[in-house]
Amino acid sequence: MKRFLAVAACVALVACENPEEGMEEAAPLDTPFPTASVISEEIVLDASTGYVAAETPESKAEELDQELTGETQTQPATSGGLFNLSDENDFDAVSERQSIESDAERLAQNRELYTVVEPKDLPQRTGQGGPNIVAYALATNNPVGEPLYERFLLFMTAEKYRAACAAYASPDLAQIAFLDTGGPEEDKLGLDPDGDGFACAWDPSVFRSIRSN
Repeated sequence: MKRFLAVAACVALVACENPEEGMEEAAPLDTPFPTASVISEEIVLDASTGYVAAETPESKAEELDQELTGETQTQPATSGGLFNLSDENDFDAVSERQSIESDAERLAQNRELYTVVEPKDLPQRTGQGGPNIVAYALATNNPVGEPLYERFLLFMTAEKYRAACAAYASPDLAQIAFLDTGGPEEDKLGLDPDGDGFACAWDPSVFRSIRSN
């Protein structure tokens, strides 16, 4: 028994000294992980010119051509920047493109294109559209509900009055029909039972307020 325990202890000691034995080596990944320090050039932000575009074969060829010819291509002032702001308030930038002479020429061109449109009289109504309720409202001064004209109310009821007014889409149309059939002296349609000269819910104060303003 003691011999068996001694052999077992030796085997365990050898296993501890060589932990890598019996373990298979893992296969390398086909696509290695990128390092933390690598950042895409497309998201690098320059404080003066905005986002820096990634280098392309076309941009590389343009740089090589500029090195060979010794010429550099200047970008317009409004094409750079993060928000493409105008440089019209930059005196140095504007003075390179414009001068006093060019401003005078542009001002002369604008004066040639300037046209003064003379005001014309408003067209007159032909009278074919029915009574003018605006003119009627301005010609009256009595408040709504003050009776001025006699009405025959023997057979007039509230139901008949509401039904008569419901036949028109708006109070303006009811007033036009009322004036067109003898109003305000007569009320053949039953639209003005109180005799104030105003049909249904039509209110002349809306048009009178325009005159006061």
